[in-house]
Amino acid sequence: MSTLRLRILDGCNELYVQFIVDGKDLGARVKAALGVAGYDDVLPWYGGDYRIEDTVLGEPARRNGADGAILFACGCGQYACSGVSAQVVISGETLTLCEFSTTGRDGQKLVAPIQPVVFDRGQFEDAVRQLECEIANWRPAGGR
Repeated sequence: MSTLRLRILDGCNELYVQFIVDGKDLGARVKAALGVAGYDDVLPWYGGDYRIEDTVLGEPARRNGADGAILFACGCGQYACSGVSAQVVISGETLTLCEFSTTGRDGQKLVAPIQPVVFDRGQFEDAVRQLECEIANWRPAGGR
């Protein structure tokens, strides 16, 4: 099973979440696998057209799974601008992220050729709780 660390991107004035899986940036991996430019590889915590509940970190996806939960969104905070979604599959004590996809400029769905990433549900929940604590104490770059 993989391990997840959620971290706030350093040096920013906005809250952008990075997904570190087994010590490597999942966003960079998905972006490289899709082979297309035009979308970001972070999740803005405050979305303009979505809420955290709509993402893979949201309680509904963590509890019941989800088809097309938001994984990454544009740095502007709009998922519709340039987002990546993932399927969340819950099975017993595991949570799996798979079918990482985006919409190409031609309107066609592009799926990254990446194997599913399987997490222990408890470890995934712990990572989300740790992130929420970090967000509660976060200050913008250069802020006090």
